[in-house]
Amino acid sequence: MQAATAVDRARLTAEAAQRRQARAQERELVQEQAADAAEARLAQAEPAIDDHPYLRSKDVPSYGLRQDREGNLLVPIRDMDGKVMSVQAITAEGRKSFQKEAKTQGGHFLIGDAAASKSVLVAEGYATAATLHRETGLAVAVAFNAGNLGRVAEALRQRYPEKPLMIAGDNDHVKERQGKPNVGREKAEDAAARVGGTLLLPTFRPDDQGTDWNDLARSQGRAVLVEQVSAGLARGERQRMAAELAQARKPQAQSQEKSLRQDEGQRLTQVEQEIRHRKARGIRR
Repeated sequence: MQAATAVDRARLTAEAAQRRQARAQERELVQEQAADAAEARLAQAEPAIDDHPYLRSKDVPSYGLRQDREGNLLVPIRDMDGKVMSVQAITAEGRKSFQKEAKTQGGHFLIGDAAASKSVLVAEGYATAATLHRETGLAVAVAFNAGNLGRVAEALRQRYPEKPLMIAGDNDHVKERQGKPNVGREKAEDAAARVGGTLLLPTFRPDDQGTDWNDLARSQGRAVLVEQVSAGLARGERQRMAAELAQARKPQAQSQEKSLRQDEGQRLTQVEQEIRHRKARGIRR
């Protein structure tokens, strides 16, 4: 009876594994079909104009966006190899939606040339990323939501191991003062910690309802944004220099430690020899 139960248990485990695999394969197929639909949707659209109502409301230009016949902005979502995974649609009023059934986790939209950029920033939304790119000239990756910041940052770190990464998160400061979680800050902190990046958060006046870098530029002016970002970039550079200096000092410290151990070993040997010598003299007496 026990043997039969063990056999049944093994069979049930195997069947469950097969079902999971089948579901995963089915989900992957559905996502591939959705990605194809997103790519076709982008191909049928026209280049977006800077005069689009949403772009005007955010005071940012189009950096490679598309626009469909209904007037929706289309933001491509790609993997690190440039393959289309999905698409984000933004209406004139700012309502956002993603391609149904398509995978977005780990996907991004890149503004600028990451390979040539001195540093790469990662931000949540397109308007925020476009604002930061315009003001800094640095490449900025759109992660589309706070929960995806870490995945995009990790993908960038894998592609560019030595590139300084800056996580330009949202600052839900109003919610924080209400005793609620500051999700934008928390997710940005986590993303920065994952890749050894620098955290960049906009600082607002207490009465300012803004949360992101685009809000900051529109409410307090582009000069304030540049000042805050410049301070953050300088802080990141100091942190990297300190880390590099500490790394460079490691071999020297290890060499000094080894030398001290050798000196200590030599002194112990000399003491042991002296003790043996004294004992030998005592025995001879």
